[in-house]
Amino acid sequence: MSSSSNLSIPSFIPDEQDAVPNEEEMSKKTKQIEVIQVNLNKCKDAAIEVVRQSAELLMITEPYVYKQGKVTFYDSNGQWIYAKAGVKQPRACIRVHPSLEPWLVEEFSDRDIATVAIKVQKKLTYICSVYLDIKLPVKKPMWVSLIKRCNDENIPLIAGLDCNAHSPLWGCKESNNRGELMEDLIHELQLTVANNGSTWTFEAGEHKSIIDITLMNERALLELGLEEWRVDRRHNFSDHNYIKYSFGKFLPGTRWSRNFRRGDWEKFEKTTDDAIDQQQLMEVKDMNNSLEELYLILNNALNQAAPMKKAPKCRPHRWWNNELQHLKMELLKLGDKRRQSADKMEKYREARRLFVKERKKAKQQSWRDFC
Repeated sequence: MSSSSNLSIPSFIPDEQDAVPNEEEMSKKTKQIEVIQVNLNKCKDAAIEVVRQSAELLMITEPYVYKQGKVTFYDSNGQWIYAKAGVKQPRACIRVHPSLEPWLVEEFSDRDIATVAIKVQKKLTYICSVYLDIKLPVKKPMWVSLIKRCNDENIPLIAGLDCNAHSPLWGCKESNNRGELMEDLIHELQLTVANNGSTWTFEAGEHKSIIDITLMNERALLELGLEEWRVDRRHNFSDHNYIKYSFGKFLPGTRWSRNFRRGDWEKFEKTTDDAIDQQQLMEVKDMNNSLEELYLILNNALNQAAPMKKAPKCRPHRWWNNELQHLKMELLKLGDKRRQSADKMEKYREARRLFVKERKKAKQQSWRDFC
């Protein structure tokens, strides 16, 4: 018999996230990377809403944070969230699909900048979310250093900014002093503004402006093919509208999971016992071969008792119910019309207060039922 020190776990055992039941399900097709860029205004409801979106990239400024000062999302949707660790009240973060092979670029990330490196068609690309505080200069040293690094090393760069500045360069009627400084920086660093049209990106009652912009360097302009840049004015619980666009191509991975809570464990036990008896594993003298056989038996039994299925894109909350769904749909309808008059704004506010109240009650009841 082989000594225990020579035992090896078979390498063919599939990882739960990557395993697929058949070739048809495994087929992959390239698609463009969908992006949503938005300032959440530190709003909890806006944070809940934005993570329900299916975009591969969320470029976020002023995210909702816990009292401890950490970025939080109530449903990460199987995706990864990046913000500078160790800073209090971060004002920039990025959520990104794991198929893009992301990692946080620490050198170019701080409280107001989140920079993530991804792979677009196997090429290194930088994505950056930037909050430019209106009380601070637009020429932020780290931001300038990032652009210069990307330009010098031919790295495509796309940046989503809340620049707090006005300029006709991105659709405003006229420039202010801060906008002129921003224009100079854009020309100096050879950047291109992706904004088109003059749809408001910020709307809070009578206060409206275009302060959210998308920038890219020359390499990104040539290689990434940014398309369909637009402002989505549908209600999203923030006072900033979604900016949406797409670029590049990638192979989306399909996530798979098992529902262990609904597994048929009597079937698992019977299938395992029958297979072990049939294979006579207890009598095999080659321990490595026995181990491989045992893994195959257990994996087969598991596939029968708790088969792999596509992971849901959004896991429903336990406390969510039909009444809340109805209230949310009514709220969204009123939200789209709230800008039309003071009366409609007041109806929207009343509906929102009711929605928040009922949601809180549903959460509390769910917790009582659980306990």
